Amino acid sequence: MEKSQIRRQMRSELEKLSDKINASKRITEYAVSETAFKVARNVFIFISTDSEPCTRDIIAKAFGEHKRVFVPFMKDGEMRISEYFCGAPLIKGAYGISEPAEAEESNVEPDVAFVPLVAFDSSKNRLGHGKGCYDRYLTGRSCAKIALAFALQRVPEVPVGPDDVAMDAVITEEGVLR
Repeated sequence: MEKSQIRRQMRSELEKLSDKINASKRITEYAVSETAFKVARNVFIFISTDSEPCTRDIIAKAFGEHKRVFVPFMKDGEMRISEYFCGAPLIKGAYGISEPAEAEESNVEPDVAFVPLVAFDSSKNRLGHGKGCYDRYLTGRSCAKIALAFALQRVPEVPVGPDDVAMDAVITEEGVLR
């Protein structure tokens, strides 16, 4: 199946998901139990949209454990990271994604990166929204790369290109795929 077909199918499937709240809670439980999260000092994580697993509780747990939290923002057509502080105001940035109102680019290397996706396969390949932002950012980085997804986003095979970055793990409400 082509990437565009998979993206259309997933949009339709996600609209049917009835219990995103409990699924997100399970995903959070798995995420904060991961060794990569437990030992991390610098956590890179996306601020979720309505169609993604909620990341609010993972972010809160990171703050509660005195970790530094970094979130993506767009600048000059490229994804950058900015430190996010508890309670800092957010605005809708590029593509309607929330980002810090006063984002300042950081060069801190995250210890763990929690990444969104549209679909994934059993080889931990991820299909993003098609802009390549996360793949470009993660290329060459040594941090743990963990995608957060709903189980229904698993497909038999994700078409992979030379610039695509596979994940170290994918966490769903059903568990952790390593």
